[in-house]
Amino acid sequence: MKKIKTIFVTVLMAASLSVSFAQSQNVAESIEKQSGELASDVTKLPDAQLAMSVSYYPVTAGDVYTLGFVIGSGAVKYTIPVDSTYRIRVANLGVINCAGLTYLQLKSQVESLVLRNYPMGGVQFVLSSPSTFLVSITGEVNSTIERNAWALTRLSTFINKNLTAYASLRNIEIEGSNGKTKSYDLFLASRDGDLSQDPFLRPGDKIIIKRASRKIKITGAVERPGQYELLEGENLKEAVERYGNGLDEYADAERIILRRQNKSKNPSGDTIYLEPNAISSNYVLENADDITIPSRIELRNTMFFEGAVGRIGLESQTEVSASKDKSEDKASNPVTNRIPVSFMEGENLATLIRRNSSSFFPTSDLRNAYIVRNDEKLLINLEDCLYKGDYMSEYLAQRDDTLYVPYMQNSNTVLITGEVKSTVEIDAWPQKRLSTLIAGHTTDYSSIRDIEVTAVDGSTTSYDLFLADRYGQMDQNPYIKPGETVTVNRLARKVSVSGAVERPGTYELLDGENLEELVRIYGGGLSPLADVSRIELYRRVTGKEGAGEKSYLNKENLDNNFPLICYDSVVISSYEDLQPVVFIEGAVADTKSVDTTASSDLEGTTRIVASFNNGEDYAYFARRNKLLFKPESDLANAYIIRGTETIPINLNPMLYDASYYANMEIMPNDTLVIPFKQYFVSVAGAVLHPGRFPFIPNRTWEYYIGLAGGFDKNRNSLDSIELRDINNKKYSKNQFVTPESTITANTNSMLYKFNQYAPAITTILSIVASTLSIMAVTGAL
Repeated sequence: MKKIKTIFVTVLMAASLSVSFAQSQNVAESIEKQSGELASDVTKLPDAQLAMSVSYYPVTAGDVYTLGFVIGSGAVKYTIPVDSTYRIRVANLGVINCAGLTYLQLKSQVESLVLRNYPMGGVQFVLSSPSTFLVSITGEVNSTIERNAWALTRLSTFINKNLTAYASLRNIEIEGSNGKTKSYDLFLASRDGDLSQDPFLRPGDKIIIKRASRKIKITGAVERPGQYELLEGENLKEAVERYGNGLDEYADAERIILRRQNKSKNPSGDTIYLEPNAISSNYVLENADDITIPSRIELRNTMFFEGAVGRIGLESQTEVSASKDKSEDKASNPVTNRIPVSFMEGENLATLIRRNSSSFFPTSDLRNAYIVRNDEKLLINLEDCLYKGDYMSEYLAQRDDTLYVPYMQNSNTVLITGEVKSTVEIDAWPQKRLSTLIAGHTTDYSSIRDIEVTAVDGSTTSYDLFLADRYGQMDQNPYIKPGETVTVNRLARKVSVSGAVERPGTYELLDGENLEELVRIYGGGLSPLADVSRIELYRRVTGKEGAGEKSYLNKENLDNNFPLICYDSVVISSYEDLQPVVFIEGAVADTKSVDTTASSDLEGTTRIVASFNNGEDYAYFARRNKLLFKPESDLANAYIIRGTETIPINLNPMLYDASYYANMEIMPNDTLVIPFKQYFVSVAGAVLHPGRFPFIPNRTWEYYIGLAGGFDKNRNSLDSIELRDINNKKYSKNQFVTPESTITANTNSMLYKFNQYAPAITTILSIVASTLSIMAVTGAL
């Protein structure tokens, strides 16, 4: 009976300790909420359960433990705090020095002490509240601060949000409460797993962040690209083999490019092409050097996909912004994209198609695709290539092939109204997203932050396309169903930001958002070379006469969230403005104002100013700026204007030839001229001056008939014509004329046809009349 009673008391004591432990957890959670700081490596701050689950939790001044055991038929419970002396009294049984002990070691000593005095005591010893303590951080940090830590907070977790761009992670000093200082290297901890270099913090620690003496950046064909801090004596060999973890299998180590800003005589820095033995000779690196290891993948052969194709599948298909009156022609013209696709020598077209399956739309007509090769048209069924795993095409991919994929015909009606160019009912293929649907219909005053979609049942939902575009919240860019109505509301305030920000552009601000949100949220933050001491504000709406006013802001205005009004334009200056420039002129697209993800017709000459690094050659410059070139660009006949000299240059091999190397260096103020490709339209039949005439985008048959002098009214009636495209396929008079089409004015005038045969008929009638006359006279004789 006495044994059963003892067991019962022990159970009650354990339950009591569990309640005590749960209460301590609630206290810990309350502390956590008050501090608002989370230790992102292992747990929230602090966590008694975690502390007891590991073998290495150190007893820390400020810990609170709970001890319970049975004396005779009664249970006793003690709360045991740990102070800075690390000497704790265990009931009235003795004193233990717990300095340097872990929780498990202390628990073992406490249990031994109690059981020596009460062998049947059923001792329980738990950590009920882990200690929190202050640790300071100073040196190369944004600000010197003291923050809460606990015994399982590692150094890396504590400092990760407070370092400047110049902070060293290779030489961090911790001064302990005993005055001794030790140095730690967090790179060794993160790369090699040496956790002795990422210690747990202790009460009284002072963290001192030193300034990095040399940081470099390595990108390209290495296994671990990134920015690294080099130690003394480490250079290119260590940067590639140790920090970059070695070259990948496609690396071209004989074409390493180094961009050097430090110790350069040029304000914009230098571009250096290193020797093939640069790695083995351990080329000496300077602070802020930027190393690029080129990849042989860049030199692979290239062919093109054209038509109903895009880089990101469904989201790449867009509407042509310029369209005719939709009351006459409701079928909008789909965009024809042209994208380069790389391949290895000898690759079968079927495997190439499967490898690029994401390039095709649901509206791509896969069954009627074809390859254009050396003016020959080769039919290919892409469905076989995509959906028959063992299928192999009879064709191999060849350089300069063009795979043309037409669009399928499909329509669903959706109404677009509100702040649009005109209220219009358009055809939309199934599962078309809202942003794609309204593209080309909005005005300069349309809001993308408040677009209403009314469903067939009359319910209305508002959507914010900025959230979808910036943060990927695709529920804000839904698929529009047939029969729904899209209402685009008018915006309240839009401003522009350009220059040294990560995402320049024009943005619609919500209430309460001003300069700070424009730069840090919408603009994506300042670029590394931003000069916030020279912020320019162009205010076009001032209430005064004239064209507005210009003012200059600084970092203080940015931090104080300077108020903005509609149509303000903010320019963040950059130290990069000091780089030399080259002018690109002709058939090029300005990537700062043109959507490069979709095809766009170039109708006029564009002149662009582009910066380059000293020593850069045209081959590297062309590859770096390949988005400037469009299908209309005549890359083979480009030329450079340098002073009074004109230098021909063929950009095709620079962009697409795997075996091509060039050493033509760019000179400041060069003008690179890219001519337009010339297409023609043939006009034949019943016109006054048949012939071939230059193709102009977005023109109808009337334009080209006019160039041919108009219809020959004696031969043509009712403006009867026939249109055939480059593939001799007929299409409607209501569509725009396409390049290399043939327009035939039909000869259908009845009077003209009669006049064609009238002389013969008249001659025959004369002969008959004469014969009858002779016969009549002869009969009379």
